[in-house]
Amino acid sequence: MILLISLLILTGICRGFWWHAVNKKHDFMPISMLLTIVSGILLIVVLLGIFFVPYTIKGEIAAYRAVENSIINARATDFADVERAALTQKIIDTNKWLARTQYDNNTLWDIFIPDEINELEPLK
Repeated sequence: MILLISLLILTGICRGFWWHAVNKKHDFMPISMLLTIVSGILLIVVLLGIFFVPYTIKGEIAAYRAVENSIINARATDFADVERAALTQKIIDTNKWLARTQYDNNTLWDIFIPDEINELEPLK
């Protein structure tokens, strides 16, 4: 949320400089126009990210639950060492993704990640 508010403020300030430069015919008009365009593009990217990143994270959460169910099913049956090694590697990959995403949820990127991620436990 801080990122979004910061970009809104930056865009407003740059737009104000641009408007002032156009009306007063100052020399810093090209710079203020460039800053306004760059901050506007960043604002659009963040707004798009707010809608699309949670969608992909929810897909990853569904994949986490599928791996969790696979572990439960695999432990109920007898399986070979190769299958056990493949399942162990998948558990490691899933736990690395979970740890990274839970960390990101506690940083500046928390507006993109659903809080549901904090309820998930590492796989064992």
